[in-house]
Amino acid sequence: MNESVNDIDSKIKDLETQKKIIQDNCTHKDTTIKYCGDRREIKVVCVECKKEIRYPSQDEKEKFLNS
Repeated sequence: MNESVNDIDSKIKDLETQKKIIQDNCTHKDTTIKYCGDRREIKVVCVECKKEIRYPSQDEKEKFLNS
């Protein structure tokens, strides 16, 4: 494998930029509630672009936790 860490870092940065453009242009019509275990948070997330949109309301949290 001839790729260097710098090459990989550059590709990651490019992909993150592409992801941000997609998320910024998404209408977020279909959302779901997910537990983000790495941060121990419950968030409303767009199903299509995977962007974390907001924190759920108390009612949404209760429904999620009781399902």
